[in-house]
Amino acid sequence: MLLGQEKKAIQQIVNHIHQVEQCLKTARQAVEDYFANDVETALALMKQTHEKGEKATAVQHDIIAALYGGAFLPILREDVYNMVKSMGDLAQRANFFCSFLFYNQPHVPMDLKIPFKKMVQKAFDSIDPVRDGVLGYFDGYGKTNTVQHMAGRMEKLAVEIVGMKCELVHLILSADVDPGDKILLKDCIEGIITIFSAAGKTADRMECITLKTGF
Repeated sequence: MLLGQEKKAIQQIVNHIHQVEQCLKTARQAVEDYFANDVETALALMKQTHEKGEKATAVQHDIIAALYGGAFLPILREDVYNMVKSMGDLAQRANFFCSFLFYNQPHVPMDLKIPFKKMVQKAFDSIDPVRDGVLGYFDGYGKTNTVQHMAGRMEKLAVEIVGMKCELVHLILSADVDPGDKILLKDCIEGIITIFSAAGKTADRMECITLKTGF
């Protein structure tokens, strides 16, 4: 049976994943617009990404305060804390990448725009299985099958993203652009990868919570 503190904390966790999702969706559109050469729209959306990331951080602080207040059993608190921090990091990584594009505005050759867009879509799509896993477990408290399904989807995405990274690195190295631009484009790849990595860590934390509760 859930106690009052846990019910409130779960409501905050559900709110948090929705805030993170909104941040990721705005960031994704901003990045896609940038690679589509609609820089003006992209820059406006990047500012919105920062604002949505701040909202997610505020909710994250509320959840951590609830943990300090005694929400969840002691054996679970560290795992819930780590999951929430990873989920918040997912929003922050998206925000950092938008800031990188905003301040550096790397030149993207025409033949790299589509490969970059595909990789961006795959990386940002990682919010979908993470959201489903978190909501399936906390909102539908105890639905472990949703967490298992999340893990499987994340594994599949990881394989696809690694393949896209290898292809993009090859295209960048062989592109007829200045060495400085090549460095910035490779930094773009790493920025995209960090977003997926944060999603992967969140998924891993969710699996730890599920395994400890045993239901």
